Amino acid sequence: MALFKGRHFDREIIVLCVRWYLTYKLSSRDLVQMMEEREILLTHTTILRWVQRFVPEFERRWNRYSQTVSRSWRCDETYVKVKVGGHRLRERTADVLRSVVDGVVGDCKSEISKQPVPLDAVTLDELRSWRALTIYAADTDWAFASERLFGKMPIWANASLQKVVQPAARKARIIKVIGWHTFRHTYSTMLSEHGDDVKVVQELMRHAKLSTTMEIYTHPRMEKKREAQSKVVDVLFGRQRLEVVA
Repeated sequence: MALFKGRHFDREIIVLCVRWYLTYKLSSRDLVQMMEEREILLTHTTILRWVQRFVPEFERRWNRYSQTVSRSWRCDETYVKVKVGGHRLRERTADVLRSVVDGVVGDCKSEISKQPVPLDAVTLDELRSWRALTIYAADTDWAFASERLFGKMPIWANASLQKVVQPAARKARIIKVIGWHTFRHTYSTMLSEHGDDVKVVQELMRHAKLSTTMEIYTHPRMEKKREAQSKVVDVLFGRQRLEVVA
């Protein structure tokens, strides 16, 4: 794009820094630390120059195309801010307070997203351990606040994915690309295979529509498909199989 020609940094980095500077109560020095967390080295004066240079042009181009294109849209919430203190821990429940979509902090996108989250005992123990270590342990703080950003934002999901999850996957000799949705697809499939009610699966996945849960996220394993196919063959050919009693 001619607008960014000759710039040292990629246009996506420039647009991201300018948008965050305008959207949040962040200083240019805060953004320097946020970019450093993503292994991108900047100076605060560079960000200020970007703001002065590109904001007027962004506004002019946006106004040219600004119009209502749809009544609804869908985008994944990459983080949630949850309240896990006090009596809610004793009830083994977390309250969802807000979410972050593409770096923008706001309300949850649907009523399903706002529902409390049930917590297993293992999850509760890990949360209690984390709250004992972090300096951002108040009920109003992010569940996993970034110390580099003074608790203003959560730990960046992509950074955790690249520095922790993906190296662990490679160490376990997992060849396929691992992302956060890999866990969601696996979670939905395991819930379904264990015979949980489809409505329960939908709400645990926090989907507004059941079709999203069953058509996109739930995948039957090959063993289950082979077993179902064998049952049809049993009926067609009058075959009887011996059941092994444990």
